[in-house]
Amino acid sequence: MLDQQLENLVAMGVDSVALNVWWFQDNINSTQVAPNFNRYSSTDATLRQVIDAAHARGLAVQLRPLVDLANDPTHWRGQIVGGDAWFNAPGGYGDYIRHMADIAQEKNVAMLSVGVELEAVASQEANWRNLIASLRSRYSGPLTYAANWGNPAIGSTINWWDAVDYIGIDAYHPLTGKNNPTQAELDAAWANRASLIESWRNSVAPDKTVLFTEVGYMNYDGANRMPWSFDAAAGNDQLEQAQAYAAMLSQNMPRAWFGGAYWWAWDIGNPNPSPIGYETMGKLAYDVMGAHYVPGYTPGPTWTGAADNLWTSGGNWSSGLAPGTLTTANFSGPGSGSTSIILGGNVPNMRLIFDGATTPAYTLAPGGTLTVNSGGGITITNTVTTTQTLNCAIALEGPAIFANGSTAPNQRLVINGPISAANAGLKRLSLFGGGSGQLNGTISDGAGTVAVWKGGGGSWTISGNNTYSGPTDICWGTVVITSNTALGSGAGSTTVLNGASLVINPGMSVNETLQISGSGVGGQGALQRADVAPYGPTTWNGDIVLSGDAEIHNRAYNNPGNPIGVWTLGGNISGGSPDTTLNLRSGNSNPGFFRITGTNNTYLGRTLISGGKVILAGGDDTLPVTTTVVLDTYDRGSNVEAGVLDLNGTDQTIAGLTQVARATGPRVINGLTATRSVLTINNSASHTYSGILQDGRGTLALAKIGAGTFTLTGPSTFSGGTRVAGGTLLLTDADAIGNGSLEVAAGKAVFAASLPKAPKLKGLVVSGSGRIDLTNNDLVIDYSPLGPGDLGPIDELRGMIGGAYNFGDWNGAGIGSSVATPSAFALGYGEALLLGLTSFSGQTVDQTSLLIRYTRFGDSDLDGQVDLDDLYALAMHWQTSDYWTGGDFNYDRFVDVRDLYLLAMNWQQSSSAAALAEALASMGLPSVSVPEPGWGMIAIAETMAGAGVRSRRRSTSRRIARSRPKAWVWHGW
Repeated sequence: MLDQQLENLVAMGVDSVALNVWWFQDNINSTQVAPNFNRYSSTDATLRQVIDAAHARGLAVQLRPLVDLANDPTHWRGQIVGGDAWFNAPGGYGDYIRHMADIAQEKNVAMLSVGVELEAVASQEANWRNLIASLRSRYSGPLTYAANWGNPAIGSTINWWDAVDYIGIDAYHPLTGKNNPTQAELDAAWANRASLIESWRNSVAPDKTVLFTEVGYMNYDGANRMPWSFDAAAGNDQLEQAQAYAAMLSQNMPRAWFGGAYWWAWDIGNPNPSPIGYETMGKLAYDVMGAHYVPGYTPGPTWTGAADNLWTSGGNWSSGLAPGTLTTANFSGPGSGSTSIILGGNVPNMRLIFDGATTPAYTLAPGGTLTVNSGGGITITNTVTTTQTLNCAIALEGPAIFANGSTAPNQRLVINGPISAANAGLKRLSLFGGGSGQLNGTISDGAGTVAVWKGGGGSWTISGNNTYSGPTDICWGTVVITSNTALGSGAGSTTVLNGASLVINPGMSVNETLQISGSGVGGQGALQRADVAPYGPTTWNGDIVLSGDAEIHNRAYNNPGNPIGVWTLGGNISGGSPDTTLNLRSGNSNPGFFRITGTNNTYLGRTLISGGKVILAGGDDTLPVTTTVVLDTYDRGSNVEAGVLDLNGTDQTIAGLTQVARATGPRVINGLTATRSVLTINNSASHTYSGILQDGRGTLALAKIGAGTFTLTGPSTFSGGTRVAGGTLLLTDADAIGNGSLEVAAGKAVFAASLPKAPKLKGLVVSGSGRIDLTNNDLVIDYSPLGPGDLGPIDELRGMIGGAYNFGDWNGAGIGSSVATPSAFALGYGEALLLGLTSFSGQTVDQTSLLIRYTRFGDSDLDGQVDLDDLYALAMHWQTSDYWTGGDFNYDRFVDVRDLYLLAMNWQQSSSAAALAEALASMGLPSVSVPEPGWGMIAIAETMAGAGVRSRRRSTSRRIARSRPKAWVWHGW
């Protein structure tokens, strides 16, 4: 953008630019001045860069430090109080200006302003003289001060003009006091003001040259009445702006005391100036600038069409001569009906100007070449309502501006002829204004190099099979391309800045390298696929570089019955930063998809999949492993593939997975038939995902690594299994990990407390330092038997729970409970077949199900009670090796006094100690003493260790001798 702006200034003959630098103080009484980068301060590095760029183009630079108020909206800089502290305290105004003086000296700046419009401070003469003296020792160039306008010249009293080298005036003096004045009236007003300024200057500093350090007019009706006002804009009036500038120049330039003017404003950071504003680029005032600064530049005649339709016929022009080199050609009337104009050869010209509500639709016929002089181009004002068409060839001698200021319905600037460079060097074509246009002819380098720059809010379509090799910069508004090579040869990359959009049509395949930023025009995407027929696959094969947040939007319709509306991003995506987001958006209610095939995507930040589906097809880790994926369904129905990440047979590691809160849940799937995909969450920060993990046409598995917590809050159906090897996997839904198995090798898996039913797994393995925390939940393991008669890995299950039990501390590796206690609550386990159960904790179970219940110690049959049935089970297996269902309540593989102790501690609350003693005696078990009514202490006789046990068992109990496998059989990891 900087290059484009400076090129056009140079082309218009400008020889000096004033660079405004803003620092801030809090209010008018503050004494501290500092940059505020949240407002519009620039860094020193940026300032140096702009100075260097201006110098590189032969422009002299004036450095203009300004002060604005950060938190004082009822005042302005002209009311700053100043004072000794403001000038002299550390961090005050004096330090600010001296810092700027150091940069000015370092960068060989041509002039330094010591202040701008500080009316209330201007009378503090001693402080100004001291400041200026300190600057002279740091900066060797000339100094000026920019005084605010007033009567007769400035609005303040300054007695120290002798201390600076130039008198500066920000010359926003009112002129005629009326709307739509004539040129003669404006000339007279400026002649009178110039005489007043001259008399004033002769009285205060007759040896000083006067500079208009600012002078500016907006293009609205009555702009000359209050040139300083941003708020008085009425109707768009480019003519009044142009005439006011012409009057200023014609009435001041001949005066000996006048040294020149700096036009306000030329905003090098704004590609979209307001249609009504101070900027002049591409407006009628632009040619006033050229006519003044460029030798030979002549505002030319108006087409009358009185003779014939030949450009070269003098009788067709108001001056009697056809316009030529450095001369504008004006089209502002009906042209006697001669609206199709034949060039008849090579016609040099500065600018075509179309102006006026009565201007018809003109056409420059094929044949011949319009050679546009450096700085020239085409201007269509806001008053024009008709389409203007150029079918002739166009050759550019330098930077050119095609500016369409008309936003009338169906109005266009249409260029059907070829465009090329007329001579060597870079020729940048700038498309400007709020109106729209088309470049349908071929754009080629010709004798030099052609580049394209787009500013303004209008939309331009580029449809040629172009070969130009310069860059394409889309800084504002919209560029639509309808050809695979519309953006040139690919040698020069394309940039889309924040607030601009590049749109491609379905069916195209583009190889251009692209840099994008922002969400585009109207929030519709920096890069867009249009919603136009014919719908079909579209490809962007060039690399994409992200500069900040960026949105790529597939707007096209996608037939649900034949979803071919897929946009393939085939290049590598890079750039971004850790706090930025790449939004892959599908805006249509029948959303188009994205297919990512790049194999080295390295961009930083989040990936937002909004409204559609993203298919990964670049091999494992198609997405950067550092990205966090955010899914957004846009609340589309569950039958619509919206907010979907499709691993497509690949394995993908990401730094997190979450979603935008919607009524409809997002999904992660594996959509490739007969494949298995693993989604690995490697997170250091905490993330929560409430969507669905689903197999799709393939199988999906989940892995959790990294030190952070990953929370799954919704039900899923994937069957490929879950593996935890780091951090915490928190499960707040019983079906959160679907229909697969769970392995925890490190870190932990935690089931949130009080789930409405028991989670059900296909298999379970805990190894190493891994832990499973069931809290107060039950669990079903529906294992796969090794063969006939195998009833499951009960030994391994006992070992995993026993490891977590850790002698009652419940802090070891294995399967445990963070709410269990040393002697009250524990995890009981057993086999559904042995217990005779077909349902358990809200789940249907079968003979190959292992069950875990959060219950009291002693509850051998997992019915939630510690009663005689449980005592009988313990008695039946007294002094033998067995499991929880046989009375081994402390997981040590032996039923003994310690297990009896745990049972007794939890004996049914409604029964008495006497009832327990009677039951013990009836079964020949040692007697215990249990204090009533509390159960905090039980005394067990020393002699019971060797006591015998009567052989009494309940009718439903049975022992099944079997050989148990050494390894767990399950599907997945």
